[in-house]
Amino acid sequence: MYHYYQRSEHDAWFLLSFKAGEDPVELAKAQGAKKLTILAVNQMISDGTDAEIPRNREKIGYRGPLYFDIDCKDDLGQAISSAQELLGKLVRMGVPRGCIKIYLSGSKGLHILVDELLFAGSRPFLRLPEIYKEMARDLFVIGLDFSVYSSGRGNSFRIVNLQRHDGKYRVPVTADELAELTVERYHELVKAPRSVEFDDPQGLVVHELRGLFEEAKKRVTSKPKLVIIVSSADMEAIREPVPVCIQMLCDSESLKPDASYNQSATQLATYIVRAGVSQSVAESLAARLASSSKSSKYSTPKLRRDHIEAQIRYVEHTPTFGFGCNAIRALLSKPPCEGCAIEAGVNRDGDPDANLSAVAEPDGYYFGQGDSKRRISNFTLQPIDMFIDVPQDGTSPRRVGTRMSVMKGGVEVDKLIFKEPGYASRSAFLREFEGLSDLTFQGSDLDVQRIKVAVYRDDQDMGEIFQVYTAGVHLDFVDDIPLFTYVEPDMSVNSVKVRGTHQFLGNLLARPYFAHTTMAERADEAVDRTLAHLLKINQKHEIGLMIGWCIAAHFKTHLMHLYSQFPILCLWGSAGAGKSKTAGLITWLNGTDYMLKDSGVSAPSTSHYAMLDYLSSTTTIPRIIEEFNKSKMSNKTYKDVVERIKQAWNGESTLKGRLGRSNMGRTNAEAIAIPLSSPLIVISEQEIEVPAIQERSIRVHLTKIKRAHCREHFRLANKNREELRKLGKAIMAMALTTTPEDIDALMEKASDLLPPEMDDRPRFSLQVAIVGLWKLKEVCEQLRLFQSLDALDPVIKVMIDHCANSGDGYVQSEIDLVVQKMSVIVAISRSADETATGNVYLSEGQHYAVTPEYLILDPVLSYASYTRYCNVDERSTPVINSGAQFVKLITEEPYFVKYEPYASMGGGRPMLFLSLQLLQEKNIDISLLGWGGTNANATFS
Repeated sequence: MYHYYQRSEHDAWFLLSFKAGEDPVELAKAQGAKKLTILAVNQMISDGTDAEIPRNREKIGYRGPLYFDIDCKDDLGQAISSAQELLGKLVRMGVPRGCIKIYLSGSKGLHILVDELLFAGSRPFLRLPEIYKEMARDLFVIGLDFSVYSSGRGNSFRIVNLQRHDGKYRVPVTADELAELTVERYHELVKAPRSVEFDDPQGLVVHELRGLFEEAKKRVTSKPKLVIIVSSADMEAIREPVPVCIQMLCDSESLKPDASYNQSATQLATYIVRAGVSQSVAESLAARLASSSKSSKYSTPKLRRDHIEAQIRYVEHTPTFGFGCNAIRALLSKPPCEGCAIEAGVNRDGDPDANLSAVAEPDGYYFGQGDSKRRISNFTLQPIDMFIDVPQDGTSPRRVGTRMSVMKGGVEVDKLIFKEPGYASRSAFLREFEGLSDLTFQGSDLDVQRIKVAVYRDDQDMGEIFQVYTAGVHLDFVDDIPLFTYVEPDMSVNSVKVRGTHQFLGNLLARPYFAHTTMAERADEAVDRTLAHLLKINQKHEIGLMIGWCIAAHFKTHLMHLYSQFPILCLWGSAGAGKSKTAGLITWLNGTDYMLKDSGVSAPSTSHYAMLDYLSSTTTIPRIIEEFNKSKMSNKTYKDVVERIKQAWNGESTLKGRLGRSNMGRTNAEAIAIPLSSPLIVISEQEIEVPAIQERSIRVHLTKIKRAHCREHFRLANKNREELRKLGKAIMAMALTTTPEDIDALMEKASDLLPPEMDDRPRFSLQVAIVGLWKLKEVCEQLRLFQSLDALDPVIKVMIDHCANSGDGYVQSEIDLVVQKMSVIVAISRSADETATGNVYLSEGQHYAVTPEYLILDPVLSYASYTRYCNVDERSTPVINSGAQFVKLITEEPYFVKYEPYASMGGGRPMLFLSLQLLQEKNIDISLLGWGGTNANATFS
């Protein structure tokens, strides 16, 4: 990287090269430098005479702090007041006071710097001075100098503690010293060098300042739109008298309902600067606008007047910012352009689409001039936002529609979303206005295209909205920086607090309602009390698993980005155990209402495609599958739902396709991948025995007994459940500002608490639940919910102790299920043998044998009896349909010991020796074999 320095005020600029770890200030001082550029650049800057060194500023990367230069000419008191005001703005945005570097210039000004690590990282950015100028405009205080945001070598400050020509010094002061600073104290401090310790910003992020940076970067780097710029000669023509449109703007007369104060202030400032009006006229116009306008951000006339001043200073130092007639038209519902001195010269500078475009006038669209001028419609269209579809196949995004205001006679009569195919023909165009009365269009197909050109040519501030197919948290990357955006049908907000960038496309079953909910505030008594009751509606271990999973669902996008997997929550228990009500209540933390407005879907009665749509409609909003009971489902339906549940673990896609008419691929087929992205809760009356689901799930057994003493807590939590959604919104906001690295660190910490021998998938599931509880504790601490913390801490302790000591989270394999079933068959056969009634499927000494250490199985006869029992008596499908596969799989289990002949069984064929102790550790009930027991302290010789 490079800096430039000067040895004296009017000396030449010298190049300073430095490497990572080197201090450029010390290097410059060693060269006798007095001034040093504020920003470093990644390549040398020249005046364009050297072909090897680029002249184009837009190819140069800049790096350095956000900086402000406050200079009020001869009013040092005002400069100090402005610096104090700017300091307050930065602190309110969340910038730590100790990280704000403040310097007294030594003459009559102050410099304020904010380290870029707090909001932008350490990499270079193109056009960074322009981005900082935009941020300075948003943070404007009186006396802020915009000339320091040049893109060359002029953005420099005197090196700190070096004596000036007048004997004074540029010295640092603390934020506390600035708060108490006076003019007299200023002059005293700059007489001698001094040092101040500033805090290290490493590892800190100020999200609101980061949002301001991203917005400023977007404004600077966005593709410039075609604007009809008024020439200098035209500006002279409207200097005196002030044109009617500016008068209307200043009196807030005939402004459109959605016109913002910032837009009005910017247009007035542009007129004042470019027309060169006198100081008295400028003061009068600014005072009129400040008095007549309303603004939620600038709530007093003084604040509104100061904002106009900020815009004037910005326009003065931004030569490319021109006065445009269509920008004024975009603000006024009745543009008074007739008779204006510049109306006839609007297209003099040349508009390449002038002959292809219709002209919007208050009473409709026209085409042509003079005698050939004809009216096309009695309405006009004002674009507000464009909708962008980002295809899942990675092709370029395209505009698919535009939100329009339909204007008639200068008054908005309706808003509509105009779909892009509406420009295809006259008939398609008219279909977009079906149902709107008194609108006429007399044009042709060609006139539709002329209106399209007019609509997008006159666009000034149209936003971009990305259409998405899933609600919840989405992850995008902007220059390798993760950007999280939460989306639901009525809102979207991202991690830098920008709203309205995404819109959910389609209908969403069991939607979240955060858009209609206020966020929990600090020390909110009702939220605190309700969450404390929720944490006591069942036993601590069960609560830890369920609540931990629900909180972790907010961070599912983070976890999928890191690990590509997320556990399923399986709730099972007999009728009356409270499974559905419990799931419905705890998911209020995720913004849903599965208790009154919505419900889960029934596994037996939901079709294949409906289930697919349901499970692919969210990213972090739980979906609930009810009645997942094999006895109530056909075999095909059961298998389909099992596959969907398995896919939800790692968001696998279902590929759907059809023959394509225009595809040029090998198969001439159109295919779309539908990822099953939703967090999933499965509710059943019996524990799910499918090993693949067991391995991918957090299983919670709910019973009437477990919740017997918790009914009052459930009643109170349910009664005030609206408070849970407020807390859920706060957790969602936390998720947007949590980095993947933070979640990864917590997952590693949780892993250290679990037994090392635990299988990977159950281990991951428990890590997720623990991390969810930790994040809940974090938000409770931030909001000072002390009752909830008192209830949460024991839950976390029980969860960690249980996981560490019991190793819970075992998963039965398919072989485990077969051996368990064989144990049942042994018990049935013994009973039949003793009572001489029923069938004896397995005979001791022939099919199996039990010793103090082993269960010994004949792999051929015992397996044959097992399949016969399943097919004849149970009428169920055997878990394993192949004897050879049975032998192969059982030898891979930890309880398999050896494969060799035993006594006289099987005529000397090899038998399977299985350890009774290890069988018991896999939760196989060996008491059915007549030895020990699952819950007994059996001893083995």
